[in-house]
Amino acid sequence: MEMEIMKRLKMAILHLEIKNGFKDSTWVGKDKKLKITYTENYNNGDFISGVSIDSNKEGHKYTVSEIRPIPKKGMDNFNRHIARTFNTPKVEGFKGKIYVTFVVETDGSITDVRVLRDIGYGSGAEAIRAVSLYKGWIPGEQRGIKVRCKFSLPIAVQSTR
Repeated sequence: MEMEIMKRLKMAILHLEIKNGFKDSTWVGKDKKLKITYTENYNNGDFISGVSIDSNKEGHKYTVSEIRPIPKKGMDNFNRHIARTFNTPKVEGFKGKIYVTFVVETDGSITDVRVLRDIGYGSGAEAIRAVSLYKGWIPGEQRGIKVRCKFSLPIAVQSTR
């Protein structure tokens, strides 16, 4: 089962040590999707640090194996931006959630903004507009290398009428 998952993810562990059922010592692996090799250090199951080597033979040190993208000024700032920028349709009793997805690129820009679930009255297009206007994301990383990440977001709206 684990080997099948590794194959689908295009990953391989080249060297590993297990101690008392936990990852231990140095693990060496290869991620074909990211086109990297990596060496990670563990102590009794706890990840300590790692170094990945990209296709340009450049080394990337890391102490967290995966980091999700975040707005440079924080999620609270992003949420305030959406609340300020989003123009709620002027329909009595209008309320609901719009689900939006977008990609945070390796340079921190936002692309491919899409609505997964719309609640009508132009709210989907308005959600795309509000999200697209926000600038300044810190890109996600995998094993110390910046990667494109898909981000999903519910936007709750309610008419004041």
